[in-house]
Amino acid sequence: MVKKETCPVCKGNKVVQVTVTAGAAKHRPCPGCNGIGYQVKMSSY
Repeated sequence: MVKKETCPVCKGNKVVQVTVTAGAAKHRPCPGCNGIGYQVKMSSY
């Protein structure tokens, strides 16, 4: 069975905030879900 679960890294926001030099914040695609907002889980019976 295939289930879509909300990404635990970005919590469905599709981006993560990264602090760069001088304290400015940048948004980058989430590395946990590749920017799609969820992870696909395969479960066996």
